[in-house]
Amino acid sequence: MDRPTLERILKAVHKKRMRVLNSALLRGFAIPYDAEEIPLIIKGLNDDSVVLVDGSHEFFRAYLNSPHAYKKDGTPKTERRLTEELTLVARYRDVPFRRLKEILDAGKAKNIADMVDCSQYESREKFLTQLGQGVAGKTYLVYSPDFKKEMAMKIVHPDFYSPLEVEFLARLDHPNIVRIWYAGKNLVLRRGSLVNHPGEEVFAILMDYVDGVTLREYMKQHPKGVSKEEAIKLSFQLLTAVRYLRRQGVFHRDLNLENIKITSEGNIKVIDFGIATNVQDEPRDNRRYGGPSDLFSWALLTYKIWTGEHLLGEPDMSTRTFAEEIQKLKTHMRNPDGTLKNMYKRKIDALGEGALSLILKSALSVYTTEVPDTLKGHFTPEDLHTGVLWNHFNLAYINLNLTERIARKLEEKDGKSISRWDVSAVVGEVINDPDFGIYFR
Repeated sequence: MDRPTLERILKAVHKKRMRVLNSALLRGFAIPYDAEEIPLIIKGLNDDSVVLVDGSHEFFRAYLNSPHAYKKDGTPKTERRLTEELTLVARYRDVPFRRLKEILDAGKAKNIADMVDCSQYESREKFLTQLGQGVAGKTYLVYSPDFKKEMAMKIVHPDFYSPLEVEFLARLDHPNIVRIWYAGKNLVLRRGSLVNHPGEEVFAILMDYVDGVTLREYMKQHPKGVSKEEAIKLSFQLLTAVRYLRRQGVFHRDLNLENIKITSEGNIKVIDFGIATNVQDEPRDNRRYGGPSDLFSWALLTYKIWTGEHLLGEPDMSTRTFAEEIQKLKTHMRNPDGTLKNMYKRKIDALGEGALSLILKSALSVYTTEVPDTLKGHFTPEDLHTGVLWNHFNLAYINLNLTERIARKLEEKDGKSISRWDVSAVVGEVINDPDFGIYFR
């Protein structure tokens, strides 16, 4: 940008800034200056000075010399457009310009609105850019000086925050689930509307940042679905994560294309637990929107991964939460007795994958697994149903050579009476899953 253009933009923006600060002084509002700095501001109003002591000059000049001064195609933005962008920031009397400059220098923010959004938070972690938002809150990319790496910070709406649940989630440790490190109400302050306002504490969760793309972005790259080998890997990893959560007593309740990432190594990572629920405590409307929805969501996502299409249609998030939308889909897709309607059975059967069709149809239907009296109080029908589907998937797609191994094990029992429990115990031994037998006991 040539110097005359830069100076014209700076002068126009600073005049707006001066008028805002002068108005604040006349009306008795606090502004971010020491007493000896105020005369400099008054002087600037009188002699058209373009130098301010609040850091705004440094930020404006740096912004005009950054990639943000250019369009996506590399051509410069117009002088009018840049003046409008910076004037939008200058009109606020309490903007933390030095923090804005730090965010700009980090080079992660998408635009000036993103910078202003990040600048409202005070924390040991440096807010760099917003990663996404949903009904439960917003997630930001931050830099942690303690971990010395980029991480993710979730600012959670109070209605979706429970200290007990966060403590529970922080104990989760699974390769397909994001790691939560700590959370609380003393991690982050949201800056107040006035400069001398101390700000307010917000509920926040610090977790690992997962490098990669969301499942939505990934499927846009594969509009016809992924290869069979890739589909098997991704859908099984996701089912394994759901099964692990069930074993830990957690309902995710928000499994969707935005809350699942494909890492740079090509693996599934469940990343957002904004409305997760601890099964034991059953807060909120857990029995209605809890664990069965996780398995139902898994089936819809698996169909999307294999075909690139939505089985029914993408959930509408404009007027309801994801959990509420899933409940609506269940009502639409099921018969009164809980079985899946024939039109959806036919679409699933069209995959040409017999084993997968059975698994998906079972996951989308009301499960009928009964818990034996000896296991009641230890396992729920949902536990058993998830485990059964996981093992069916494992046997059908992951360990295709297990049939012969299981057959050899059973041959060792030749001449003995073999019960269904014996068979399931042998399968559990072969696949190294000691809990397998409980699903058929």
